Amino acid sequence: MITIAISRHHIRTVIASPRSNLACRQLLDRVRFLAAFEMTDGKMENIKLNTYLNFAGNAEEAFTFYRSIFGGEFSSRVRFKDMPMEGVHIPKEEENGMMHICLPVGDDKLMASDTLPSLGQKLVQGNNAYISIHPDSKEEADRIFHALADGGTVEMDIADQPWGDYYGSVRDRFGVQWMVNCAYPKAH
Repeated sequence: MITIAISRHHIRTVIASPRSNLACRQLLDRVRFLAAFEMTDGKMENIKLNTYLNFAGNAEEAFTFYRSIFGGEFSSRVRFKDMPMEGVHIPKEEENGMMHICLPVGDDKLMASDTLPSLGQKLVQGNNAYISIHPDSKEEADRIFHALADGGTVEMDIADQPWGDYYGSVRDRFGVQWMVNCAYPKAH
C-alpha cells in the first residue's frame, strides 16, 4: 500500500510494504512530478504549449490533410502577402505561402508556417518543429524568452509584431526550438 499526502508545499509518502516493486516507485515518481508542477505558486498555471511546424511551401496542403483527419475548421490562415512586414520583400512566388495557419484539435492547437528561401530559411528535418508557449503577460514572456535564450541562439528577438502579439523565437542550449507568444487582450 502507498499513501501519498500532498499539500500546497509538501509531498509526504508512506510505503507500507518493504517489498515495493518498480511499478509503485514509478507511479510515485509521476505523482511527485505532477504535484511539484502544481506547487509552482501559479507561475505556469495559465500557460499553454502548442506544436508549431514548418513546411517547405506546402503548409496549407499538409493542414488540409490534417483537417481531413481531425475535423474542425482553421482558426487562422494568413498568407505572407496578407501581412506585409516593414523592410521585408517577399518574392511573388512566395507570397501565397502560409505565414501562419492554425487548426484547433480538442483543447490544443496545431500551428504551422512555410519557410521562405528568399530570406535564407531552409527546411531541414529537425528544424521543422517548435514548442509554442503562450504566457499571459509580457513580463512572463520576457522572463521565459531570456531564460531560454541563455546559452542558446535567438532566432527572432522578442518584440511587438505586425499581427498584434508580443513574440520571439529562440533555439535553447539543447537545440530545442521555442516560440514565445503573448497575445495582448483584444479591445472590444
